[in-house]
Amino acid sequence: MSDYTRYLKHDPLPWLMEGEPWIRYRALVDILDGRLDDAEVRRAKRETLEHPVVASIVDELRATGPTSRSLEDCYNPEEPIWKLWLLANIGLLWTDLGLPDDFWNTLFELQSREDASFRFSPGDRRALTCLSANTVYALFCLGFMGDARLDRAYHQLLLTQGSDGGWHCDNLPGEEGLLGEAESCPFATINVLQAFSIHPYIRYTGHPDAGVGFLLSHYERRDEPYRPERWGIGYDWYKLCFPHTNHGMLKFVDVLSCFKAAHADPRFHQLLRLLAEKQEEGGRFMAESVYPGLEKRGLVDPGKPSRWITLIVYRSFKRTPLLQQPAL
Repeated sequence: MSDYTRYLKHDPLPWLMEGEPWIRYRALVDILDGRLDDAEVRRAKRETLEHPVVASIVDELRATGPTSRSLEDCYNPEEPIWKLWLLANIGLLWTDLGLPDDFWNTLFELQSREDASFRFSPGDRRALTCLSANTVYALFCLGFMGDARLDRAYHQLLLTQGSDGGWHCDNLPGEEGLLGEAESCPFATINVLQAFSIHPYIRYTGHPDAGVGFLLSHYERRDEPYRPERWGIGYDWYKLCFPHTNHGMLKFVDVLSCFKAAHADPRFHQLLRLLAEKQEEGGRFMAESVYPGLEKRGLVDPGKPSRWITLIVYRSFKRTPLLQQPAL
């Protein structure tokens, strides 16, 4: 077992366990390795479902359905797909939510027959890999593992991996079956890796390893005029922010910590040390930014210690073994 407390000045677990029921639920499972059938875990999950914040999100989804007005709207964390992403990250299943069958049928009807990607409004002509992979991840977490429609979507992601190890914005191969030599998109790549991180087979293949290498190379070149698909790494990238609607340091570490290729890479451990420098009193981590519209939900409070963010940092440290130095 790795000594993940090496990065922490203090243990924040007692503070996490004093938090909202979804924080306790995830801490019990992710940090304390609690079984889903343990009485304390089941109680935390039940209290999560009964909490007004979670209940209001489910009610909003029931009222609006899963679709958005346009592709551009889908980057707003208040859109349906991100609400589903949040509920999935809490650890809830679609059977827990009580949404009608029509809700899920409508969502799967947005899946393209040609390339198995997900579009988000009936008028969308283009599917973006970043958003489609995010949907695949959320649905898999919500309990659709083994569904043939998700299997098709995963297969398409495997087919469209770029020659540099990452993924492009477009989800369709070119005439020769490849997307060519164009540089991949870091945001698309991190979202695909997020989907792969929970897949019981793909997670251990070479596909995510190549994606990890692409992203760490992107990080290594952060000071160069290097902007694949316009995604650079600047001041805002380092701000700790939740949820993972955009591409930033917290999501980068959270996702890559799931893969052995990152565990063995000194560049990733450098990132962990930079992240550890951000901790405050009691081993807590601040919300350094917040997406507009989320303040009212009480999930994050900018400029104050965040249990969500602290939990994510804590479990990222826990997942990552000590870096073994090569023998002399």
